[in-house]
Amino acid sequence: MKLIKKLPLFLLLIGASLLLSGCTRASSLMNASSWPGLSVDDSTVYVAYGPSVLAIQDGKLLWRYPAEPDRNLAFFANPLVYGDTVYAGSYNNQLHLLNKDNGSLISTVVLSATKNKIISAPTVLEDTLLIPSSDATIYAFDPTNMTTPKWKTRLSNEIWSSPIEVGDEIYVFSLDKQLNVLNAETGALIRKSPVTGAVMGDMILHDNKLYFSTLAKQVSYYDLEKQEIVKLFDTDGEVWASPLIDGDRIIVADMLGNIYCNNIETGLSNWKIPASSQNVGIIATPVLLGDGNYLFAAEDGTLMLYDLDGKSVNTRATGSKILTTPHIQGDSVIVAFISGEALLKSYSFDLKENWVYVDAASAETAQTTEAAVEVTSTPEK
Repeated sequence: MKLIKKLPLFLLLIGASLLLSGCTRASSLMNASSWPGLSVDDSTVYVAYGPSVLAIQDGKLLWRYPAEPDRNLAFFANPLVYGDTVYAGSYNNQLHLLNKDNGSLISTVVLSATKNKIISAPTVLEDTLLIPSSDATIYAFDPTNMTTPKWKTRLSNEIWSSPIEVGDEIYVFSLDKQLNVLNAETGALIRKSPVTGAVMGDMILHDNKLYFSTLAKQVSYYDLEKQEIVKLFDTDGEVWASPLIDGDRIIVADMLGNIYCNNIETGLSNWKIPASSQNVGIIATPVLLGDGNYLFAAEDGTLMLYDLDGKSVNTRATGSKILTTPHIQGDSVIVAFISGEALLKSYSFDLKENWVYVDAASAETAQTTEAAVEVTSTPEK
């Protein structure tokens, strides 16, 4: 069944995902038309938000692509920085290749179905650039020749998370709750394994296992040797974000705001921090800071620091909504916002503010960009 609606882009996208998962919790997801995609290198922060891709250094704008916001463009996926190029995927199924130094357009790769979207960041393998698309296709390009794909493989449903390569195989989830395994050289589908719920975050490779979270309130792993999926533990709420692995600990935050730290081998709880409010969930992936503490960013903009034992170290209210996973840059953590006075803020590991970047043009346009989006699938929870 196909449904076509004229709605703000990300409101439709998120609304669809909540229907797929059976999620009924009131969330700031339903009030967001977009949220920033974020990447960093040693000195620069790259943001894909609404109609623009920005490069920021020490709170100052280096460049913007395009120079003037274009309401026909919409970016969401984390931009990929590889070599001298920034790869930014758009909501019309195009990959924009930008000069990392000045933001000038190198080329645009138009995928086969422009009514679809690039939601997750491309992935670079040894000599291959993989582009996942909501048209249910993985595209493989040679980064030195982006005119024709080396191969492309259509799966059974939309792709919202990034693929990962292990050995000579590629692993990627589709929204119909399938883990797909492809041959890395040819793209041929080798096998599929069903999962209990839709997977929105990326997989984490650890000790020959691929760990992931689901909207079916489970944290699981795929055993690469046995080729089977094993449930590690249940959560109280749906989990959007990827898990964080720290030694023998796996740390997860759910969409109700509960925080879990469990043993990665047994799945048994080390500690759990109950949600302070049923109306404040966590979408962003937990972050391990350079000082050993864990950072959690709640939807309402509250930044929370906990130590290895689950004891509160610090809390800071930002007054803005956070749905993007913060990124570490040196001895700072970069946080992106979808509302409030600033698009970006840099904090020290003890949550002292380093710098602020305000970009009213992108925020305003991101809230008003509209396009026709075709929702082609409704996987069950």
